[in-house]
Amino acid sequence: MRAPLSTLFVLLLFAISPQTIRAQAQLPDGVLAALADELNWQHSSVGWEMIVLFGDIKSDDYSVVRLRMPPNWDAPAHTHERTELEEIRVLSGTMYLAFGKDGSRAAAKAYGPGSFILYTAGTTSRMFTGDETVVVEVTHLPFGATSK
Repeated sequence: MRAPLSTLFVLLLFAISPQTIRAQAQLPDGVLAALADELNWQHSSVGWEMIVLFGDIKSDDYSVVRLRMPPNWDAPAHTHERTELEEIRVLSGTMYLAFGKDGSRAAAKAYGPGSFILYTAGTTSRMFTGDETVVVEVTHLPFGATSK
Protein backbone atom coordinates (compact mmCIF):
# COMPACT_ATOMS: atom_id res chain seq x y z
CA MET A 1 0.00 0.00 0.00
CA ARG A 2 1.36 3.42 -0.90
CA ALA A 3 1.54 6.25 1.61
CA PRO A 4 -0.56 9.34 0.87
CA LEU A 5 1.33 12.01 -1.05
CA SER A 6 1.26 14.38 1.95
CA THR A 7 2.95 11.73 4.11
CA LEU A 8 5.61 11.18 1.45
CA PHE A 9 6.26 14.95 1.26
CA VAL A 10 6.75 15.18 5.04
CA LEU A 11 9.13 12.20 4.99
CA LEU A 12 11.12 13.80 2.17
CA LEU A 13 11.51 17.04 4.10
CA PHE A 14 13.12 15.14 6.97
CA ALA A 15 15.49 13.40 4.53
CA ILE A 16 16.97 16.68 3.27
CA SER A 17 20.64 17.11 4.07
CA PRO A 18 21.24 20.56 5.60
CA GLN A 19 24.90 20.38 4.54
CA THR A 20 23.87 20.14 0.89
CA ILE A 21 21.46 23.06 0.64
CA ARG A 22 21.30 25.90 3.11
CA ALA A 23 17.69 26.76 3.85
CA GLN A 24 16.85 30.43 3.42
CA ALA A 25 15.73 31.95 6.75
CA GLN A 26 12.74 33.81 5.30
CA LEU A 27 11.05 30.65 4.03
CA PRO A 28 8.19 29.08 5.95
CA ASP A 29 8.59 25.75 7.73
CA GLY A 30 8.45 22.83 5.32
CA VAL A 31 10.02 24.76 2.42
CA LEU A 32 13.58 24.29 1.21
CA ALA A 33 15.00 26.53 -1.51
CA ALA A 34 18.42 27.53 -2.77
CA LEU A 35 19.58 29.92 -5.43
CA ALA A 36 21.86 28.46 -8.09
CA ASP A 37 24.91 30.28 -6.69
CA GLU A 38 24.22 28.79 -3.24
CA LEU A 39 24.58 25.19 -4.38
CA ASN A 40 27.56 23.44 -2.81
CA TRP A 41 29.02 21.41 -5.70
CA GLN A 42 31.25 18.50 -4.73
CA HIS A 43 33.88 16.89 -6.96
CA SER A 44 33.38 13.18 -7.57
CA SER A 45 35.96 10.48 -8.17
CA VAL A 46 34.56 9.90 -11.67
CA GLY A 47 35.28 13.40 -12.93
CA TRP A 48 31.98 15.22 -12.59
CA GLU A 49 30.68 17.58 -9.93
CA MET A 50 27.51 16.81 -8.05
CA ILE A 51 25.14 18.16 -5.47
CA VAL A 52 22.52 16.19 -3.58
CA LEU A 53 19.49 18.46 -3.65
CA PHE A 54 17.67 16.23 -1.19
CA GLY A 55 17.53 12.67 0.03
CA ASP A 56 20.27 10.18 0.75
CA ILE A 57 21.88 8.79 -2.40
CA LYS A 58 23.40 5.93 -0.41
CA SER A 59 19.95 4.58 0.46
CA ASP A 60 17.12 3.19 -1.63
CA ASP A 61 14.95 6.19 -0.77
CA TYR A 62 13.76 9.01 -3.00
CA SER A 63 16.54 11.46 -3.86
CA VAL A 64 17.39 14.20 -6.32
CA VAL A 65 20.95 14.82 -7.50
CA ARG A 66 22.32 17.41 -9.91
CA LEU A 67 25.39 16.42 -11.96
CA ARG A 68 27.71 18.74 -13.86
CA MET A 69 29.77 16.80 -16.39
CA PRO A 70 32.80 18.44 -18.04
CA PRO A 71 33.38 18.57 -21.80
CA ASN A 72 34.58 15.31 -23.37
CA TRP A 73 33.64 13.26 -20.30
CA ASP A 74 32.83 9.58 -20.81
CA ALA A 75 31.27 7.02 -18.46
CA PRO A 76 31.65 3.37 -19.42
CA ALA A 77 28.53 1.22 -19.59
CA HIS A 78 27.16 0.75 -16.08
CA THR A 79 24.03 -0.49 -14.32
CA HIS A 80 22.20 1.18 -11.44
CA GLU A 81 20.43 -1.18 -9.06
CA ARG A 82 19.48 1.10 -6.16
CA THR A 83 16.00 2.28 -7.13
CA GLU A 84 13.08 1.13 -9.20
CA LEU A 85 13.11 4.16 -11.49
CA GLU A 86 15.75 6.68 -12.48
CA GLU A 87 14.58 9.90 -14.11
CA ILE A 88 17.04 12.19 -15.89
CA ARG A 89 16.29 15.75 -17.01
CA VAL A 90 18.89 17.57 -19.10
CA LEU A 91 19.15 21.16 -17.85
CA SER A 92 21.96 22.43 -20.09
CA GLY A 93 24.32 21.13 -22.74
CA THR A 94 23.91 17.91 -24.71
CA MET A 95 24.28 14.51 -23.06
CA TYR A 96 24.80 11.44 -25.23
CA LEU A 97 23.26 8.22 -23.98
CA ALA A 98 23.40 4.64 -25.27
CA PHE A 99 21.71 1.63 -23.70
CA GLY A 100 23.02 -1.92 -23.34
CA LYS A 101 26.32 -3.43 -22.24
CA ASP A 102 27.85 -2.70 -25.63
CA GLY A 103 26.53 0.89 -25.76
CA SER A 104 28.75 2.52 -28.33
CA ARG A 105 29.17 6.16 -29.24
CA ALA A 106 27.67 5.34 -32.61
CA ALA A 107 24.52 3.96 -30.95
CA ALA A 108 24.11 6.94 -28.59
CA LYS A 109 21.35 9.48 -28.96
CA ALA A 110 21.85 13.19 -28.22
CA TYR A 111 19.67 14.62 -25.44
CA GLY A 112 19.66 18.42 -25.22
CA PRO A 113 18.13 20.86 -22.72
CA GLY A 114 14.60 19.90 -21.76
CA SER A 115 15.11 16.22 -22.62
CA PHE A 116 13.66 13.60 -20.29
CA ILE A 117 14.81 9.99 -19.82
CA LEU A 118 13.21 7.44 -17.48
CA TYR A 119 14.39 3.88 -16.96
CA THR A 120 14.10 1.05 -14.48
CA ALA A 121 16.75 -0.37 -12.18
CA GLY A 122 18.88 -2.93 -13.94
CA THR A 123 19.09 -0.94 -17.17
CA THR A 124 22.63 -0.65 -18.47
CA SER A 125 23.63 2.66 -20.01
CA ARG A 126 26.65 4.63 -21.14
CA MET A 127 26.71 8.41 -21.16
CA PHE A 128 29.21 10.95 -22.43
CA THR A 129 29.50 14.61 -23.31
CA GLY A 130 30.74 16.48 -26.36
CA ASP A 131 32.62 19.77 -26.33
CA GLU A 132 30.45 21.48 -23.68
CA THR A 133 29.63 21.16 -19.99
CA VAL A 134 26.39 19.26 -19.36
CA VAL A 135 24.13 19.65 -16.32
CA VAL A 136 21.50 17.02 -15.58
CA GLU A 137 19.16 16.40 -12.68
CA VAL A 138 18.62 12.79 -11.64
CA THR A 139 15.68 11.69 -9.51
CA HIS A 140 15.73 8.22 -7.96
CA LEU A 141 12.21 6.91 -7.42
CA PRO A 142 11.85 3.82 -5.21
CA PHE A 143 8.19 3.31 -6.05
CA GLY A 144 5.89 2.94 -9.02
CA ALA A 145 7.52 0.27 -11.17
CA THR A 146 8.87 -3.23 -10.95
CA SER A 147 12.62 -3.62 -11.20
CA LYS A 148 14.01 -5.79 -13.98
